Amino acid sequence: MTSKSIHYGSRLLSATALSLAVSLSAHAGFFDFDNDLWDQANVTLSPIVAAPGGVGFEQSAHGTLFLSTVDADLLALEANADGRTLKYQDNHFDRLTFNLYDKSGSVLGFDSLLKSDAEQWAKDNSNSLLQSLFGGGPGRYITGQTAAHGEASLVMEQLVFNSNRNKKVAKDKLSISHYGSDVDGYLSYTDWDNGDFTGSRTGLTMGYNTDINERLEFNFLLPYQYVASNDIANSSSHVITPGLGLKYHVLENASADLFVGGYFATTAVYSEGDLGSIGYLRYGGSIYASYTYYVQSDLAVTAGGSLGFGRYDSPSLDKEYKFIEDALNDYGTDVITGLGVQVEYAINNQLGLDVFIHYAHNSNSDLDNTVKNQYVISPQLRYTVSDAFEAALAYKRTEGSGGSDYSADAIMLNGIYRF
Repeated sequence: MTSKSIHYGSRLLSATALSLAVSLSAHAGFFDFDNDLWDQANVTLSPIVAAPGGVGFEQSAHGTLFLSTVDADLLALEANADGRTLKYQDNHFDRLTFNLYDKSGSVLGFDSLLKSDAEQWAKDNSNSLLQSLFGGGPGRYITGQTAAHGEASLVMEQLVFNSNRNKKVAKDKLSISHYGSDVDGYLSYTDWDNGDFTGSRTGLTMGYNTDINERLEFNFLLPYQYVASNDIANSSSHVITPGLGLKYHVLENASADLFVGGYFATTAVYSEGDLGSIGYLRYGGSIYASYTYYVQSDLAVTAGGSLGFGRYDSPSLDKEYKFIEDALNDYGTDVITGLGVQVEYAINNQLGLDVFIHYAHNSNSDLDNTVKNQYVISPQLRYTVSDAFEAALAYKRTEGSGGSDYSADAIMLNGIYRF
């Protein structure tokens, strides 16, 4: 028996998955166990034996693919020269049997005579294969969570809970400044575990906000993350999500604020590891509303919600990774709703304690149920240096967005300068 080990998750959702079992790329076949991807695979190849009747050869492959188990059996017309692996002859093989079992035991599979049948099957079932192999949407095997949940967190934490830039609770009376613009920066470090392997994210988010008139303001955010995954491939990724938005002040007085807004962002992901590199894009937008009630000068409660949409786009990939391209471009639209509450309390005129919780649900029908929900809680200690400058230290706990076993712990350092 020949045993090999797969490099577990670079190449985006790592196309190795399909290449491995039967090379079910939607394009020209490489059910040839002797290619680079097979050299990385965590499968066991049986010895080649003569087929019944003495015509052709038989070989099987069995192993694990990310979150799935694969069984493949091939009856082919010829073997490679070294006698170790089988390969296609022209446009057919005598028979290929392929079964892929996800974690729940559900099976996708086929039993075919023609290579073209296998290729068409892979194309027709690209989304189901994506779910079986990776248990969720694009991004889970790169950043640990889906891109939709990451964007939902950004909207809630940077726009909904940061709705009034110039009004803060204080012990003696509300602190109200009259600056027209501000810049802010957020440094963060996150350890995450999605139940299959662990990783870390180091992030920097830069923001710029400015008043267009008394009621309308412009928002710009530029988040960047470097992600290191402790998978077998030692994957590392770069994620950047520039976004633009407008916020409208519906109501603003001594006791309450009401804001509505819209935000559009593009996520660009580039991942590299022992299997090479790949990138993809996600386009998304959100609308949101935020209401703050000032219970007294040192206590305020904010409630808000958001509704977001997003689509994935993949560039043209090499033929052995065509499955990834097809799956991403055919992937359903993310429709993600977010709800949250924040409580702000002034310990004194300079020091404050804020706590927020928020929840997000992605109703994309192509997304596995285990990664549809996200839960976040975060306490933050805020220090006002002056009317113009404020700093904060926060801890954030996230669960659910990268799978039912997903959890993440983050430390964040924030700074805001008003001018």
